[in-house]
Amino acid sequence: MNNIKNCPNCETLFLETKFRDVCDSCHKEEESQYEKVNNFIRKKDNHTANLEQVAEATDVKKELIVKFIKSGRLRIAKFPNLGYKCERCGATIRENRICQDCVDHIQVKMKEIENEERRKGIISDKEKKITYYIRKED
Repeated sequence: MNNIKNCPNCETLFLETKFRDVCDSCHKEEESQYEKVNNFIRKKDNHTANLEQVAEATDVKKELIVKFIKSGRLRIAKFPNLGYKCERCGATIRENRICQDCVDHIQVKMKEIENEERRKGIISDKEKKITYYIRKED
């Protein structure tokens, strides 16, 4: 479904679509910047450039280059140093939002929480089963 929104770049009202999250004029500007980045990294001498080097050489913001990578417009398989930062630890990654180390760390923590919840449940069940008897003396 299409929504009327303000462009995140220039605040102009536009009709947001599945394929476009900025207004027409900003989209045209992004396209020209995409061409700059794409032409730069396609040159054989620039295949090993990292994100900072590409941004500096093309005068394109790093955030926009990351947007091109995440959306799949820039295929980085042939560019070994091109990536973006993990949202959790800041390590350079080439796909997803967080690196594998962070994924592993989160999974370990989740397992610890599950085990603790299971342990608390067992203790709670045992406490419910305890019966106290009172001896009545005559």
